[in-house]
Amino acid sequence: AHACFPPSPRVGAHSRSRAMAESVPRPSEVLGGGPPGDPGAAGIVATVRGVGPPLRSFVLWHLRIGFRHLLLYLDDPDELAEVQGLLHGCDTGGLLTFIPCDAEHRSAWRRLSKWQALGRYAEEEVQARQMLNAEHAVEQAARLGLAWLLHIDADEAFYCTDVRAHFAALAAEGITCMSYLNFEAVAEREEVADPFLECTLFRRHLAAIRPAGRRTFDLLGRAVMHWLGRSPQRHLFEGYSNGKGATAVVQGVLPESVHSWRHATPELRGRAAHNFLHMPQPGVSEAARAPRSPLAARACVLHFSAAVGYSAWRRKYALLGQFADTWFGGKLPIPPGFHRDSRDVCAKGDEEAARDFYRNRAMLTAEDELCRQLESGLCVRICQLARLVQADPCTESLVAEVLAGAPPIHIEPGDSADQPTRGS
Repeated sequence: AHACFPPSPRVGAHSRSRAMAESVPRPSEVLGGGPPGDPGAAGIVATVRGVGPPLRSFVLWHLRIGFRHLLLYLDDPDELAEVQGLLHGCDTGGLLTFIPCDAEHRSAWRRLSKWQALGRYAEEEVQARQMLNAEHAVEQAARLGLAWLLHIDADEAFYCTDVRAHFAALAAEGITCMSYLNFEAVAEREEVADPFLECTLFRRHLAAIRPAGRRTFDLLGRAVMHWLGRSPQRHLFEGYSNGKGATAVVQGVLPESVHSWRHATPELRGRAAHNFLHMPQPGVSEAARAPRSPLAARACVLHFSAAVGYSAWRRKYALLGQFADTWFGGKLPIPPGFHRDSRDVCAKGDEEAARDFYRNRAMLTAEDELCRQLESGLCVRICQLARLVQADPCTESLVAEVLAGAPPIHIEPGDSADQPTRGS
């Protein structure tokens, strides 16, 4: 059954046997949304599993900054009642739909274009299920009158000071796909109940930083080396670094991966400016392409990654177990790094070793190093999520005030020296 929140704090559920229009309101009926045909009307698709305070914060943050609808696919369909209970009392304004991935929904995957390639992996591979749900969500987005659809995970936050204006600007430029840089959260304490509220320190993607001189270049270099020296693989990010993507809701769009979209229509696929991180320009690196667009500098994805707290990290890898070193039946290698290292250290059952690993790889607690990271511009303090999620009531004027004080995404490193050392 689809579960859609009506325009009141009371949670409602709709039977799949009813007409789809009952569980997916028409654009004109969605409170807080723009009129039908609004080029800035954006939604989110996410496949979620595991219920807790962070999911509530995920929902509140994205609705409060201006997303018109959230399509959340419950990887474990038995969690529906628990999710509804978690959000009871939250005025989601009819802007939220849950789709349990039960047997009926999984049978609907079979008619999707991606089924032929992904169907054999759907049972074991969460990425296969995510891509199938993303394709399914494009149809739902069209029914809702959405112009854009962003694909992210529940441990991520889209960071943008004006969501509707941003997506309307993409449409005005004729852009039909957009990839966003990701920033990665850094844990400053061992236990975290809700990273949306407690994590305010993030490592910027290097493509978002352009040193303005020798001093700032040296500061940035030393800051980067600190992180490279913490892992045997010398990675800046412990998670992914290839961003996440949004697409215009148009016929023939398909998820290329969990990170990006592609168009099946040749006239859209051949447009040079359709995607600022994947333009067909041989010899130009991804990092060099990203800052060229002013629009690319106005939004990013904040990835909480390992900064979810030690206990949540342990639960995740206990659930994953001894997974293979490849995805999709050996077709896609899992690169050596934090994910595989976490699997291995958790499998040993040595609590002290696991805690040491988490402290060394996921946390930053030294005050002097924290100051250097902020001065270099590699790290940035972002407190807006906690302020808006906790606000009660959360008015439009408060949203505007909080987002007006948001730090920039793309910076010159020297501009970051006045950041607060600790989150407020």
